[in-house]
Amino acid sequence: MVRALVALGAGAVLAGVPGVPGGAVAAEPGDYAAVAHRGAPTSSVTENTVPALRRAVRTGADAVELDVSLTADERFFLMHDATLDRTTTCRGPVVARPLAWLRSHCRGARGAERLPSLAAALRYLAGTDIKLVLEIKRYPDAEWSAESLTRVRDAVARAGMLERTLLLCFHAPTLELAEQTVPDVETQWVVTSWKAQVLQARRDPTEWVDGVNVWTRQLTRHRVQALREAGLLVLGRHTVSPRDWARLRRYGVDGVMTDDVPGYLAWARRR
Repeated sequence: MVRALVALGAGAVLAGVPGVPGGAVAAEPGDYAAVAHRGAPTSSVTENTVPALRRAVRTGADAVELDVSLTADERFFLMHDATLDRTTTCRGPVVARPLAWLRSHCRGARGAERLPSLAAALRYLAGTDIKLVLEIKRYPDAEWSAESLTRVRDAVARAGMLERTLLLCFHAPTLELAEQTVPDVETQWVVTSWKAQVLQARRDPTEWVDGVNVWTRQLTRHRVQALREAGLLVLGRHTVSPRDWARLRRYGVDGVMTDDVPGYLAWARRR
């Protein structure tokens, strides 16, 4: 596993809510220092492609985040958006086309790269020591089932990447399903609204998720402390600001997800 996180008892409550046990064991920081967001795209390299992965490795990222979507034949395709329009030379919903058609007809909008299946990305990553944060994308007509989550887990395992892969998702029920279906894969919940998600969670998230990925602006010292005391991995999401990096380091987060890995690493070396 990426880390054996500390599990709390059924009576535990989560970050920002009174009652987090003071004696809970905090996770050690440092599993992820810099996570390259959607690979490391540039003006000439399209996100979620193998060239973007290669650039993430060259820039020294500790982990890479990729987005995986379902196709018409329920295969796995690397794509952030529900449609192909923004990042490819094709148009229309991803879920309307089978994987073979997508790979033969579409190219990256920035670098004309061939668009990879999940298997193609895993083959490349298997030859590196980089970790993988794999975001499960949910869109209309593309709901993830226990069977599809199991197939993703098996693909990761075949590539020898199981111990360095983490599943990321905005949707709590999908992560709960993953906990039931593929409990040997670590999971992380994307928190976009602290009050709407964390404080109103249907049940204690420490029971069904291993970590949280929180927008940087919503992380406070108290929230980070409470999350880590609950045994959860904490990542600050999507920041390129040295001021944010310094603040998150003071708070004790486990890492940052950023579009500027070289900038972050150069900043970190100066600290």
